[in-house]
Amino acid sequence: MSFLSQSDPDRAQLDAYLQQTAAGDRNAFHLLYQALRTPVYRFALSQLHNCCQAEDVMQDTFCSILRYAGSYRPGTNPKAWIF
Repeated sequence: MSFLSQSDPDRAQLDAYLQQTAAGDRNAFHLLYQALRTPVYRFALSQLHNCCQAEDVMQDTFCSILRYAGSYRPGTNPKAWIF
């Protein structure tokens, strides 16, 4: 499995992806996933030192994002909210 990010969106773009995800836009969620899967995985790996557990945490994180995107406050820090 490759965890290389395809792009590096800025804060405003991540904010928009979260808002669009909250509105049900699955493409925006996909773009958010593509942009942040590597940092989320690497952070989890740095804490857990176990590849399988880090992948599980990454998956759980993105499931939570999908479920709770509506609670994100637009204009705040999207990376802080995710992490």
